[in-house]
Amino acid sequence: MKTLIEDYFTVADIPQIEVNLPTDDKIIETDASLLSHAVKNIIENAIKYSPDSTEKPILDLIFEKNKFEIIVKDFGLGIPKEEQKHIFNSFFRAKNVSNIKGTGLGLNIVHEFVKKLGGKVSFSSKEGVGTTFIISMPYQEEK
Repeated sequence: MKTLIEDYFTVADIPQIEVNLPTDDKIIETDASLLSHAVKNIIENAIKYSPDSTEKPILDLIFEKNKFEIIVKDFGLGIPKEEQKHIFNSFFRAKNVSNIKGTGLGLNIVHEFVKKLGGKVSFSSKEGVGTTFIISMPYQEEK
């Protein structure tokens, strides 16, 4: 996770997001490519849809018994309540982002990749306040 952040989300050594990782390392068996693509998309969205925010998006990685969560919170445009039910549909774009480039495929792909890995993706959002995405993935503790 740390490598993904360092590789993709720094510009001129100034981090674009705040990252909170646990101090203990864990080894997780998963398809790193699929998980990286999913996380990268959510982080890019957090940055892209927070153009005027004075607060950086926040990424938290939390380990619990038999699952871990990747939580990405932004302080951007948010998703209108009446449109939230469509957010994982192909080609869907909320009405408040028409002036920002995008295809409407990213979150659909995130949803499919996370599902393929045996996890779930959920979110909460309030228009004008921001959005929080949670990727919840199972894993087995080493014995």
